[in-house]
Amino acid sequence: MKKLIHKVKINKGKLILLNKEKFNNYLLSLEGEFDLVIKKPVNQRTIDQNKYFHGVVLKVSAECMGFDLVETKAYLKAVLGYFKIYEIDGQRFTELESTSKMSTKRLSEFIEEIKKFIFNNYQVNIPNANEIDLDSYQY
Repeated sequence: MKKLIHKVKINKGKLILLNKEKFNNYLLSLEGEFDLVIKKPVNQRTIDQNKYFHGVVLKVSAECMGFDLVETKAYLKAVLGYFKIYEIDGQRFTELESTSKMSTKRLSEFIEEIKKFIFNNYQVNIPNANEIDLDSYQY
């Protein structure tokens, strides 16, 4: 079943639906018991931030390092500490952090760390997003 993410506001203890008609139409398609979860919205990465990350930052990094884009992304996450280690039944597992789930702030931090890493190890300056035409980059 597809989950519904619906924008709401809470004002003085009252729940206000931002698109009540859409919400009510969705409810008409349901029957049974459900869990309602209310959480603060997360500022997911933007389309332009994603273009810059994949089309510029990762491409330049891959060229410097001699890896493909997937290898570069995984290597940088591992080297820069963007992973979680957890243990299940005595076995340790490492999970790389997903950039698609990063907030705009978290991805910006990752990008800045990559730029520093590439400069310190390869003496290459990755241009800032505002210094280039993002639409000219493909990813």
